[in-house]
Amino acid sequence: MPRRGTYPEGAYVNSTDATVAFFTEPKQLACNEALTNQMPFLYQLLVAKLQADETPSADPDNGDKAPSATEEEVMHDIINLDSNPPAETPLNGNSSAPDVPVVIPPITGSNQPSENDVAWTICAMVSFGANRRHNAFQLSNSLIFLASGVTERVNTYLNYIGLSSSRKTAHLALKSLGKEAEGKLKSQFSVKTNPVLAPNICYDNLDFQQKVHMHSVGHSSIMFHGTWGYIHSIPPSIIPSLNPAKMTTKALNQALHAASKITIRPSMFSPTLESLLHFEATLKSQIMDILLNDVVTATNNDVPLPR
Repeated sequence: MPRRGTYPEGAYVNSTDATVAFFTEPKQLACNEALTNQMPFLYQLLVAKLQADETPSADPDNGDKAPSATEEEVMHDIINLDSNPPAETPLNGNSSAPDVPVVIPPITGSNQPSENDVAWTICAMVSFGANRRHNAFQLSNSLIFLASGVTERVNTYLNYIGLSSSRKTAHLALKSLGKEAEGKLKSQFSVKTNPVLAPNICYDNLDFQQKVHMHSVGHSSIMFHGTWGYIHSIPPSIIPSLNPAKMTTKALNQALHAASKITIRPSMFSPTLESLLHFEATLKSQIMDILLNDVVTATNNDVPLPR
């Protein structure tokens, strides 16, 4: 079972002390790895079951199947776990003995991500059921469910089966993350950080629908709701060219008064030939980059491909 204690030494994450760094992908992967390393018997047993060969056994009467070579190897490793225990890995991924190998067999096959995810998810549920303070996986899920609009009744059921923390815990974690974001905003808007011009906050409430024309089970139109925003700071390269004396309320009023007398023409808003060519080149570059990275491989290097 995972070690007791507060993260990162243990498996307990205090919702009132949650930070954005804990919910990043590297930290989540480190937590998953530590969980499987600290529950090797259950993890490898689940992997062996998920990787079991579907070929029928030689005796068709009893319906049993002969274990595959992979399953036999995994079960052999499970039996030897007591005599060769794997090294413990802390939740932050920093191992005290990095040279000691962990006895986890490689997962092969086309369903590798699915098998791995199912195995460590069950381990997380069992760990949470045995000790409700082992809540790293569940706390992350509770925030995802809250952001995606899962109702409190459904979240209560997910908490009951060990997939999520309670809605109250999610709100406490969200409050902690809000305080951290508030501190970052204050830092960005401080006079020391931006003495000339404060950054802009751009945000909008989004409501858009992903429409599906051919409805089927699990394939239907979905409405997404949310708030999207970011902080736009002035590039440091142009700050020296700004004159603080001209960035006053009086200067702003004068600029607005002068702008009110400008004749508005459609050409002011239409793209120029140069901008159109640049936009076309950008699209071609992005398409070529995706093709060369994920789809095809260049066989003739004599012809340079724009990226």
